[in-house]
Amino acid sequence: GGKPRPYIHPYRDFWRAALVPLQQGPNSLGVRVCSGIRASGLSLGVLALMACSTTDAPLDSSPADRAGAADVARVGSAKSTEPIVNLDDGLSLSEALALARAHNPRLLAARTGLGVSEAKRITADQWPYNPVLSAEIARSLPFESQGDALYQVGLSQTFQTGGQRGHQVAVADANIGRAAAVVANTERLVQAAVATAFFEYLSLQERERLVQRNLDIAGGLLTAAEARYRAKQIPEVELNLVRLDQRRALNARTRVSIRQRASLVRIAALLGRPGEESKLKPVGSMAVVPITTDRTRALELAHERRPDLVALRQELKMARSKFDLEGARVWPDLGIGLYYAREVGDLARGFDRDNIFGLELSVPLPLLNRRRGEQSEALAQVRAVESRIQASLVRLEMRVDLALNRLAMARQTVELFQTGLQGLSQENLRQFQKAYEAGEVGTLAVLRARDDLNQVALGLLDALLEFHTARIELKTLVAGEIK
Repeated sequence: GGKPRPYIHPYRDFWRAALVPLQQGPNSLGVRVCSGIRASGLSLGVLALMACSTTDAPLDSSPADRAGAADVARVGSAKSTEPIVNLDDGLSLSEALALARAHNPRLLAARTGLGVSEAKRITADQWPYNPVLSAEIARSLPFESQGDALYQVGLSQTFQTGGQRGHQVAVADANIGRAAAVVANTERLVQAAVATAFFEYLSLQERERLVQRNLDIAGGLLTAAEARYRAKQIPEVELNLVRLDQRRALNARTRVSIRQRASLVRIAALLGRPGEESKLKPVGSMAVVPITTDRTRALELAHERRPDLVALRQELKMARSKFDLEGARVWPDLGIGLYYAREVGDLARGFDRDNIFGLELSVPLPLLNRRRGEQSEALAQVRAVESRIQASLVRLEMRVDLALNRLAMARQTVELFQTGLQGLSQENLRQFQKAYEAGEVGTLAVLRARDDLNQVALGLLDALLEFHTARIELKTLVAGEIK
C-alpha cells in the first residue's frame, strides 16, 4: 500500500558498508554491516543479525554498561596518576603512600581484576543465543516417481524466560562491586605495610643515633682510660675492658646499618621501586600524637568504611542473585521458529507445487531435572557468606579492642620513660663520667651507668614503635583516619 521500494543490489551495498569502517576503526564494523545489508533479503538479514551479535563494541549497550565502564576508567586513571615526589629532599610518609598507590605491584594486579569483572558484566547483558538459519533439500529416490522435491528454509530463535537476564546482570553488578572493594581493601593493606615499614626505619634511625652516642661515650671513656693508664692509676686489664667496649659499639653500629639497608629494600619493594633503595631517605617524627577515638566510634567507622566488609556484602548480594537466577532457570527457555517450504511434484504426472509457511514452537519439559541441586547449592552459598560476615564482625571487635589496649599501654610506657627514667639515667651517666675522670670510680661503674641509659633509650624506642604500630593497626581496622 505504500510507495514502491527502489531496487538495491545487495552485494553492492554490502561491500560498500563493509569497506567504510576500515577508515574508522574496527568497533564500527558490525553496525555498518548491519545497516548495509538490511534490505538484501532473508539470508543476508540473518548474517546481519549474527554480525550485530558478535561485534566487540555494540552501540546498543545499556546505560549501566557505559556507566560501569566509565567508573572503571575513572578509577584506573585516578589510581595510576604519577605523584610528584622529590627524593632529594627526603621521603615523607604521605609521599611514600602516594608512590605505593601508583606503583605497588600487588595493588596494580588487584586493579587489573576490575577489567575481568566488567567483561563478565558485558557477557551477562548480551543475548545467550544467536538466531539459527536452517535449510533443507530433499528429492525422491531414483526408482520412485521422478521430479518430486522438497525445499525448506527456516529461521529460529531461543528466548530466555523467567527474568534470567536480569538476574545475570544483578550477579555481574554485584561482582563488579566486590572487585572494586577488593581493590580498596588491597590498597588499605598495602598502605598499612608501607606505614609500618616506614616507622620501623625511623626507629632504626633513632637507634643509629643511640649507637653513635654510645660510640662517642666509648671514645671519651677510652681517652680517659688511656690517660689514667699512663698515670699508672688503672691496670692494663681495665684499659683492655674499655677497648673491648669500644669494639662492641662499632659492631653494634654495623648491625644497625645492615638492618637499615634491609628496611630500605623492603620499602622500595612496597613502593614498586625495587633496586632504588639507595635513593630513598625516609624522614619523619616518632613523637606520640594524642588519640581521642573511642571504641564505639572506631567500630562505627569500621562498619561503614572497611572495604573487606563491603566486599563480603557484595558477595552476599551476588550469592542471593545467583539463588534467584537458579530459581528462574527452572522455567525452560522458549524456542520460536519460522519456516518456508516448497514441495515440487512430478510435472509429467500433473503434480502441483505447494508453498507452505509455518510457525514452530519448542519448549523443554522440566520433568526429570528441575535444578533442585543447583538451587540447594546457591542457598548454601548464601548461608556461608552470611556466616562469614558475622565471623568478620566478631573478629573486628576483638581486634579493635586489642589495638586500643596496645595504644593505651604504649602511650603510658612512653610517658613513663620520658617523664622520669630518661632524664634520671642521663644525669646519672654524666655524674659517673666526671667521677671517672677524677679517678673516684672505676670503669665498671661507668659502663654500668652507660648500660642503664641504653636500656632506657632502647625501651623508649620500642615503646614509640609499639605506639605507632598500634596506631597504624587501628587506622587499618577503621579503614581511614582517626582522631
